[in-house]
Amino acid sequence: ARFEAAATAAAARKEQLEREAASAAEALKRLQIEQETAQAAVNETKRINELEIALRQAKEAEVAAKAEALRIVAESAAAAAAVRKQQLEIEAAKATETLKVLRDEQTTTKTAMAETTMAEGIRINELEIALRMAKEAEVA
Repeated sequence: ARFEAAATAAAARKEQLEREAASAAEALKRLQIEQETAQAAVNETKRINELEIALRQAKEAEVAAKAEALRIVAESAAAAAAVRKQQLEIEAAKATETLKVLRDEQTTTKTAMAETTMAEGIRINELEIALRMAKEAEVA
């Protein structure tokens, strides 16, 4: 009877240990699933961080590209302005030269008109003298 009681107790203990082992195995499975879930979350967080870094770098590259494009446009505008300034300076020099020529022509024309007027005055005086002399000769 003692042996039976010990065997029954041992069987009960064995069943209890098997239930505890099964429970521990289930708990271990749940922990493994939780660990895999946590590891997946960590991996996803790392991936999100990598994507955020890549996005920030892309934005920085975009800003740099836009700044470079603006710099090129500004340089082009400055070069075009320099060329236009040079053209305007050439046109101004030509206009100054034309103005000088016109002033010279005006001075020459005024001088010629004055000389013509003076010559005509002298000729009129000579004609008046000749006319007076003719009248005096006629009277005498």
